Amino acid sequence: MKKFFLAALFLILFASVSWAVLEKDSLSIYAVTTKGEGLVADLTLEIEPGTGKIWSAVTPLVGTTTQNAERTAIKVAGNFYSNTNMHDYKFTISSIASVVEGPSAGAAMTLLAVSMLTDKKLPDNVSITGTINEDGSVGPVGGVFEKTKEAANTGKKLFLIPRGE
Repeated sequence: MKKFFLAALFLILFASVSWAVLEKDSLSIYAVTTKGEGLVADLTLEIEPGTGKIWSAVTPLVGTTTQNAERTAIKVAGNFYSNTNMHDYKFTISSIASVVEGPSAGAAMTLLAVSMLTDKKLPDNVSITGTINEDGSVGPVGGVFEKTKEAANTGKKLFLIPRGE
């Protein structure tokens, strides 16, 4: 009877951890084109049971600094959710751009991952831009004015930018 109780308790605790994670969510992110115009894209993250692997969609082509931002985002998310190694993470950026390169979506990746791992859905009218550092601090990015203008044009009521920008 004691073994059954312990097994049932383990299943309940394990199941509650996996149920507490949102499996798929998106966040609007903003970039600047080579012509200096603001651009909106969709960042989607899918989380599933796994071993801590991080995957990047390749259409559009995702550069190494963007992939590094994904890894840093999950590492920082570990400060808010201790079992990040029990899940795999699939990042997709849907954009009209043929290449997505740069670390400026790092803060957005982190915010999305933390919200999903802690089961706290972000409002649709919120977004953020900024690099993410391993200590969890948000660093500067370029094109803040253009990104902010595009965020306002797409209905964002709260658009967070790095301190000093």
